[in-house]
Amino acid sequence: MERGEVALGDVKAEELPEAMRGMSLGERQDYLKTRAERRAQLEEQILELNRAREEHVGKVRRGRAESGSATLDVALVESLREQARKKGLSLE
Repeated sequence: MERGEVALGDVKAEELPEAMRGMSLGERQDYLKTRAERRAQLEEQILELNRAREEHVGKVRRGRAESGSATLDVALVESLREQARKKGLSLE
């Protein structure tokens, strides 16, 4: 409807969600406008939270890399080198 695919007035009442069936055309339009605004607010909130999450994860990763903490890739390489050393092999 927002995308212009279907005219709200052309939709039969039985095809509408239960909450909208008893509404007039104007009430349906207001209801959909309110829902669209709420959806936009939630999408913006999701974007903001995702930005904050990515910033936090980046800080944690940088902190681990700077402190020399073993990340998964470093731990795997060290483990493989240790296993190779025990078998008399050397990895370059």
